[in-house]
Amino acid sequence: MNTYNKNKKQICLIRYKTSLFIIISALLIINGCASGPIKNTALERAREAYQNASITPEVASNAPVALYDAKQALDKAERAARARDRAETEHLSYLAERKAELAVLLSESKKSETAISELSVSKDKILLKAREQESDAARAAAEQKAREAEQKAREAELAKQHSEEMMRAAEKSRLEAEAALAQKLQLEKELAELHAEMTDRGAVVTLGNILFEVNKSRLLQGGLLITDKLANFLKKYPKRKMLIEGHTDSRGSDSYNLGLSNQRAIAVFSALMERGIDSERMITKGYGEQYPIAGNDTEAGRQQNRRVEAIILDEGVSPEQKFR
Repeated sequence: MNTYNKNKKQICLIRYKTSLFIIISALLIINGCASGPIKNTALERAREAYQNASITPEVASNAPVALYDAKQALDKAERAARARDRAETEHLSYLAERKAELAVLLSESKKSETAISELSVSKDKILLKAREQESDAARAAAEQKAREAEQKAREAELAKQHSEEMMRAAEKSRLEAEAALAQKLQLEKELAELHAEMTDRGAVVTLGNILFEVNKSRLLQGGLLITDKLANFLKKYPKRKMLIEGHTDSRGSDSYNLGLSNQRAIAVFSALMERGIDSERMITKGYGEQYPIAGNDTEAGRQQNRRVEAIILDEGVSPEQKFR
């Protein structure tokens, strides 16, 4: 009886371990599926463009190098997608799509060149045949065919020129897209170094209360360092303007708070002017205690409310458009 119970326990233990193994395996499979490559519209377009180019026999024979470059770019985009790097996936997918289109254009150009060569040979043969014939009618017919061949040759030349223009336009578009992406990434990096917060009004750089003398508008050394960075940024992006807003906590009278917020905004304005920023690119505005970002019932909240916000605006946006 003891042996029976022991065997029964062993069987139950084996069944429990087997069920546990199946559950863990299923979870691992589900987790593996969830971490697969991201779905990306740009990558799908690149795949479709490469597929269309690769299944066209003329592209493989007339532009093998360009088709190979497109495949390499697509492979890089696929790897970026598997790594779940969306920005890199979109950038590489765009390049792969353009290179696939470039391969098709190169193939069309090569076909035009071949057609021109074949038509030239055809024209020579027709003229030779015409010279061998005595009949004026035969000569006239041959000359007509030669004219037709010349017309087709001209049309083929025009088609070649059109293909070349399209290739140049595609290359220009690719270079402009790469330059725009690089500029966007550089701008994001510089704004991050300024600790700017991206809002619908613009990129907000906050100068807190500790950067000013107590209850005064004079900037301390830390505040001057931030204005140095702001001035360098504005010099690098001369088409951007700035709105400088002063804010206080709720302690003190309304008139005192409004005056102090104005003075601190003007202090930042003056510091930027001293660093070479044109006054026409900046406007100051004091709001006093009107727009707190924290409660005024604690010292920590009041300290957050005592601040100057330097709002870096997008190109083409004037400060007046972003007044509260």
